[in-house]
This record gives sequence, structure tokens and C-alpha cells, in this order.
Amino acid sequence: FAEANISKIKIKEQDGFEIELERDMCCDVPAPVCPPVPAPQPINVSVVNEAQPSQSVKSNKPSINSPMVGTFYQAPSPGAAPFVKVGSTVKKGDTIAIIEAMKIMNEIEAEFD
Repeated sequence: FAEANISKIKIKEQDGFEIELERDMCCDVPAPVCPPVPAPQPINVSVVNEAQPSQSVKSNKPSINSPMVGTFYQAPSPGAAPFVKVGSTVKKGDTIAIIEAMKIMNEIEAEFD
């Protein structure tokens, strides 16, 4: 039965003799076999020159630190002039940068002259 791929047999007897057979038309196709993939070989990496933390420049001028973590923008739009340049003199209330945090643009102002 299994070798002939017969899935159904129907037999009627009484007045007329009748036999009905159904075969499965699908054949057993072996599943494709993937060839084994070799394990990746370890890569030898040597660090030639590690970045050294830069020496902080000692200055008697106060620094302005960002009140939040975010993306720093030194200009209001790409291609525009920066709000300030290194070494510029700023006054209290001057916008010195924009910090983007959670899709909100926050203007950072100088807290002192």
C-alpha cells in the first residue's frame, strides 16, 4: 500500500462491482542538504597606536558644559556660520550651540560673560 503511493481505496459490491483507487501524486523529494560551513578562523588583530587622552589645556577662563546629553550642533543649519568660534568672546545670554536631545533642539546659552 505504502509502496504504491495509494492514499484511498473505495470498493462497492452488491449489484455492480466497482473499485476506485486514489494515488498521491506527490513524490518523496529529499530535503535539500546544505553543505557544512567551516567555522570562521580567529583573526589576529594588533593595536598599533591607541588614542591617548589629550592633555587638557589649563585656562583661567571658565568653561561652559552642556546641561544634557545629545547631539552637538555648532551652527543653526548646515552651511551656516557657527554660533561661536574657539577663542571667541561671548556675553551672557548668547547662543553658543544647539544640543539635540530626544528630537528636540535645545539652544545652549552662555551663563556668564
